[in-house]
Amino acid sequence: MNNNDLKLELSNAYFGWKESENDILGPLNLTFEAGKVYTIIGSNGIGKSTLLNILAGKLKLKKGTVLLNNSPPSFDQVNFMIQDFNRILFSHLTLLENIHLKLDYKMKDPGKQLIIEKLFLDKEILKSYPNKVSGGQKQRTIFARTLIDMNYFHINLFDEPFSNLSKDIKNIC
Repeated sequence: MNNNDLKLELSNAYFGWKESENDILGPLNLTFEAGKVYTIIGSNGIGKSTLLNILAGKLKLKKGTVLLNNSPPSFDQVNFMIQDFNRILFSHLTLLENIHLKLDYKMKDPGKQLIIEKLFLDKEILKSYPNKVSGGQKQRTIFARTLIDMNYFHINLFDEPFSNLSKDIKNIC
C-alpha cells in the first residue's frame, strides 16, 4: 500500500481517566488523511495532548477505536514528539547522541545533516549533555530527532513543537 493512501481514523471515541466516571473527550469521530497537515487548536487543558497520546497509542480509549487503514496503529508506525522533552532525553548521552537514538543513521545523509545545521548553529552545543543546556536546546534536540525520523513512519505527531524555541528557529521551520 502506498503511504499516500493511508487514513488514520478515530471512531466513536471516548476517553476519561480511570479514577473518574466522566469522559474528558468524546464522542470523537475524526479522519486524518495522508499527505495533509492538521493542526489541533484549543485552550490549555482542553485535551489536545491527550488526543495526540491517543492517536500515538500511548493512551487507551474507554470506548471506540483508533485505526490506521482498518488496523490499530503499531509502535513502529507512529513518530511522536511529546511536550515533556525531559522524559525522553537520556542524561548520559550528548545532544547529538540523543538526536540519533531512535534509528540507525548515516551521518553522511545530507538531509539529516541539514536539519542539524539549521537547528544548531553552534555545533559545539551538540557535544553537551541535556543537564547542561537550556530548555530550548533540549527541545531543539527532540525536534531534530523527530524531523530526522519522519520518513521512517506513517504518522508524525508533534505536541507543541515550538513552545520553547526562539523566533529564529520558528522562522527556519
